[in-house]
Amino acid sequence: MIPELALPSIRARIEQIDELTVKIGDEPDARLVHEMVVFGHELADLIVCSASAAYTVSIQHYEPVHEQCRLVAVEALGVVKTLKESNYAEAKGTFLPALKKCVEKLETLCKQLPTSNGDLDAEKVDALLEDEMKRMDAAIQKAVQMIEEMQKKSRATDSGIRLEVNEKILESCNALMAAIIELVKKSHAM
Repeated sequence: MIPELALPSIRARIEQIDELTVKIGDEPDARLVHEMVVFGHELADLIVCSASAAYTVSIQHYEPVHEQCRLVAVEALGVVKTLKESNYAEAKGTFLPALKKCVEKLETLCKQLPTSNGDLDAEKVDALLEDEMKRMDAAIQKAVQMIEEMQKKSRATDSGIRLEVNEKILESCNALMAAIIELVKKSHAM
């Protein structure tokens, strides 16, 4: 999982906390119980996905995100405990705002994670591509030199039809190399 995929879920949970804060009244409500169960499931999924995103992208960024995920779980358990004890005012006034703050901190940490392509930036890719093109140019030049040497040897040792056949083969090789050189030049321009 990459951070870009976890962030919308984090934002949705923050908004859901705001909605739940408004819905919590002084009495238990079947609709609220259902919403809290769904919220708990989605929050657990968020914790797993956020930790997974941090671990996938960069192991060195994993620890702070993992620790924040743990704090989110602790705060969520606090909300459940206060609701179970029918302390609705405390859940609404203390525990849900604390949970929201923890989830917002998790969002901040996930936004700071390197993107999925963070290991390769444009400058590194350009440098790698340029190095590869230089190696290709050197290989092409070496092949051209080898063809020229083969032509010289053929002219010195062969005669008649054999020379003519070798010349045609080597001319085809030269034409092929010229086409490859042109292709490489055009790819440089891209």
